[in-house]
Amino acid sequence: MNLELQNMEKTVNELLDINSGIKREYPKVIKQTAIFAFKEIKTDYPKKSGFARQSFQLAGLTPTSYEVASKAPQVNVLENGARAHTVRPKKRKYLTIPIKDSVKTKSGIKQSALNKLFKELKKPKGRKKYEIFKDVGIVLSKKANIPARRAKKPLAKIFVPKIDKEMIKNTNEMLTKLGFR
Repeated sequence: MNLELQNMEKTVNELLDINSGIKREYPKVIKQTAIFAFKEIKTDYPKKSGFARQSFQLAGLTPTSYEVASKAPQVNVLENGARAHTVRPKKRKYLTIPIKDSVKTKSGIKQSALNKLFKELKKPKGRKKYEIFKDVGIVLSKKANIPARRAKKPLAKIFVPKIDKEMIKNTNEMLTKLGFR
């Protein structure tokens, strides 16, 4: 009976040591996995201009909780899709919609292209409006109907499986370090 109690006491002490080791090492595993996820998203997230990819941020909420998130609306549309909707001008009479890449800039449409458009619309020289729009590369519109977009879910389809594998790998390394393997 006395021998059994000593073995049980030894087992309890070993379990307490394991518990303290896990408490000490597990936050490191979580942090490593969060950093891995952040780097993966920053390098492999689908991009056109790179704005959505650059908008992701890593935040440590608690020692065992991290969040990789973006406030960019493009990310929400890419992940969840969007319903069809209509866009109308807010500040001007018309929407100016670029139809040629040569008239686009990072902040909108080249001012020289807009000046050319309005100059040619004032003096059409026998041309129809659609010909002028096509030539300049800008369309004026009272509204624009934006079609629905399907959700592509790159985070769920591409990154979550990679992050899960990394988490398992890091956890196994921690258990090996603690003497379980």
